[in-house]
Amino acid sequence: MFAQTAESYVVLDNAAGTLTFKHDANKPAGAFSLNEGELYPAWYAMAGDHTGYNENNIKKVVFDSSFANARPTNCCFWFVGCKDLTVIEGLEYLNTEKVTSMRSMFASCTNLTSLDVSKFRTQNVTDMYYMFGDCSSLTSLDVSKFDTRNVTDMDYMFNNCSNLTSLDVSKFDTQNVTSMWTMFKGCSSLTSLDLSNFDTQNVTNMYGMFYGCVNLATIYASDKFVTTACSYYERMFSGCEKLVGAVPYDENKVGKEMANYTTGYFTYKAASG
Repeated sequence: MFAQTAESYVVLDNAAGTLTFKHDANKPAGAFSLNEGELYPAWYAMAGDHTGYNENNIKKVVFDSSFANARPTNCCFWFVGCKDLTVIEGLEYLNTEKVTSMRSMFASCTNLTSLDVSKFRTQNVTDMYYMFGDCSSLTSLDVSKFDTRNVTDMDYMFNNCSNLTSLDVSKFDTQNVTSMWTMFKGCSSLTSLDLSNFDTQNVTNMYGMFYGCVNLATIYASDKFVTTACSYYERMFSGCEKLVGAVPYDENKVGKEMANYTTGYFTYKAASG
């Protein structure tokens, strides 16, 4: 008799509102496989009103200790639209060393107040589009150790994270990023951002990047932050009424021409790398 092979799977208990990730040889009937190479996971059911919310009433996510042996390559859309999700347990058992996409992973988890992704291994991730977008109840988020050297898309990444009072992206390696469309849009509680290591030489889209950051007073940047490749930059600084750099904010000047520390809204800080 041959031993069964361990596999990764997900169990949805709709009655309890619980989504459990496991990796063993005991996959039960009705359990979902991971969405390797697919867009949406099988446990995602789009609401009939097309709001993007998950119709499945997921209130709690559990990563079983067995999942530490799993090596997923794709985390895109795993929890997108889980508007009732308030608890994620065992996230330390999610090994992301082989993951290439975290697209919309936690997007629109509107009632999630805390999230510990500090141990995520992101060295192979290329897509962080909308990863935390519309997580409007998050009060803290530690992405300070994210290795973003291979990321190309940061569109909407922190869009409308309106309760974050601080966000450390000072060590982000953005040399391969091509788009930052509305990356920080609606982060209305942030008062400062350190972008001193942002290398934006390949970024072509900065539309609305800081749009609606109404309390943002300081953006630190170095000579690495350039806009030479950027062709979409409308409303980049719209609504940043408290922002002061080399000059104070002017509602009539909100495009890429103000993305500098000599005649614009940035404050100089030397890059550390």
